Amino acid sequence: MKHDSFHIRPAGAEDIPEIGRIVVRSWQHTFDGLISAEFLDSMSDDHQCRRHERMFAIQGVVYYVAVTNDGDVIGFCSGGPSRRPAYAAQSEIYAIYLMPGFERRGIGRRLFEHVVSDIAATGRKGLFLTALSANPNRSFYTKLEGIETEAESLQLGNEICPQIAFVWDDLPKIAVEDEDH
Repeated sequence: MKHDSFHIRPAGAEDIPEIGRIVVRSWQHTFDGLISAEFLDSMSDDHQCRRHERMFAIQGVVYYVAVTNDGDVIGFCSGGPSRRPAYAAQSEIYAIYLMPGFERRGIGRRLFEHVVSDIAATGRKGLFLTALSANPNRSFYTKLEGIETEAESLQLGNEICPQIAFVWDDLPKIAVEDEDH
């Protein structure tokens, strides 16, 4: 995929069903064999859609989507005020997911940059996100200069899964390309 075969735009409520679908497909692809098949099989587009509808409605939360030139939503990133007082960072990346097959093409980086740009405009200091320790894509956050630190484990179904946090004391310096949005 060429860089110009997709664009980034703010998400709208009409994108929430696709966002739910992306979460499920991404987890099932990324974590196949790394976390229980029972949990992955239990994930539903509808549940994720409802979850993201609630997040989307919260003041200060931002969502961006990556869209192909054909209009297909292929990824998203969301963030906003920190939900975890255990971290000094005032902002958090809540989610960043791509449909399988669209990884390692610069899409995730551009989504991240757009969300961080909006967060920076709020004046909040610091940023963090959490990821499963088993996530094979952890190097993505390291390349963005996130510093690894410990995080609480997460219960997924009947399984306790270790997590790692990535922290930026200052918001990453981002130059977002001017796009039509």
